[in-house]
Amino acid sequence: SSGINAEYGDMRATCDQPCPVNLTFHPYFNMSGGEKSALADKLTVYDYAGYVEMDPDTILPTGQIIDCRGTAFEFRDRTIGEQIGSVEGGYDHTFSLLSKDGWVVPAAEIASDTRRVKIHTNQPGIHVYSGNYLNGTPGKAGQRYERHSGVALEAQNFPNAVNVKGFPESVLQPGEEYKRNITFSFEFQS
Repeated sequence: SSGINAEYGDMRATCDQPCPVNLTFHPYFNMSGGEKSALADKLTVYDYAGYVEMDPDTILPTGQIIDCRGTAFEFRDRTIGEQIGSVEGGYDHTFSLLSKDGWVVPAAEIASDTRRVKIHTNQPGIHVYSGNYLNGTPGKAGQRYERHSGVALEAQNFPNAVNVKGFPESVLQPGEEYKRNITFSFEFQS
């Protein structure tokens, strides 16, 4: 049998004085149900310009978007494990989505042979975090989550966008309404 289920996350905010706003969810995914490392999962990031470069000394964005073609940051239906060895410390990077003027568009998916999660959003970026600092974190049914046993996919604005010229606006002004959507579609086959 098979099925599809979708969870919608509409996020809204207003303010009475200028205020930085960058709301997101921080879900971890492991398509094996935790039976094996998330490195076996296939990850696809759709329609993106590159990833947000981070200064290794400050861990803050440099303001540059780095082209991913032909690198370990090009997610085109390859497993995370096939690429992560080329990324020092693992993935902890925001990808610049080619936004469609506020339209909710496909951003990413993570899949195994029997399970798939698709993420749609109108956020300008999607952050990929490969569980680099998981170290026995307790999970369901007493299971322990070790390094790379889950991958977080977070649709959001770019980190530190409030301070980086050229990044998408992140300061909400009085009288404006912050409206963002993140939709997770879950598919399974048994």
